[in-house]
Amino acid sequence: MYNAKFNIEVTEMKRNYITILALLTVIAVLAAACGNKQELEQHSAGPDQEATSSVPAFQSDATLPFKTDTNKVKEPLEISASKDKDQTAKEQTGTEKKTGAGSFDPDRPKLGGIALFEKKDAVVKMLGNPVEQYTLEDEPSMTIYEYDGLHIGFHKDDTVQFIEVSGADIVTGLQGLQIGDQEQAAVKALGKPDSDTSFVYSYNAKDSLLKLDIDPKTETILSIKLFVVEESA
Repeated sequence: MYNAKFNIEVTEMKRNYITILALLTVIAVLAAACGNKQELEQHSAGPDQEATSSVPAFQSDATLPFKTDTNKVKEPLEISASKDKDQTAKEQTGTEKKTGAGSFDPDRPKLGGIALFEKKDAVVKMLGNPVEQYTLEDEPSMTIYEYDGLHIGFHKDDTVQFIEVSGADIVTGLQGLQIGDQEQAAVKALGKPDSDTSFVYSYNAKDSLLKLDIDPKTETILSIKLFVVEESA
């Protein structure tokens, strides 16, 4: 009886072993079949398709962060080394909005683009409000408008009586003459002065006087003044 029972258990174990072995065989066959299928698909795709799939698709202009215009011609920057052009640009800004390098006209004297007897409103319109203003109580009294490198004196009737240029960046309107130039430049621009001392060049004009203060050591122009001269009785 014992041998019969043992034989039954052995038979049962054999069946289980055969079943497991059959399942493993089926799994191995299925795995091999799947691998062959993938290999066949890759070969059928060809080298061109594989190369194409590895390259990202080109983005159109609509998807790019910016657009480029290959037909647009870049215009060259206009750079001018002309002194006259640079001078003109200076004359159109700030206190340099004056006449350029014009000649001095004794019959219609001007300095820095400002004419004697010009109205205060016209001066403010040209130069803007002054940096500072004050009144000289001398006789006759005069109101001084101070700009950067430029002083203008007004009579009580609001007409210009006095102009002084002391800044090197101010366009004087005297044939390009500027503060800091050598005294020979004054003679070249304005001619021989009517009065010449070691310190002052003076030029007579209609009802006025143009004076250039000269530094005796450096022989350079320190300031230029134009003011009304009252006729003596």
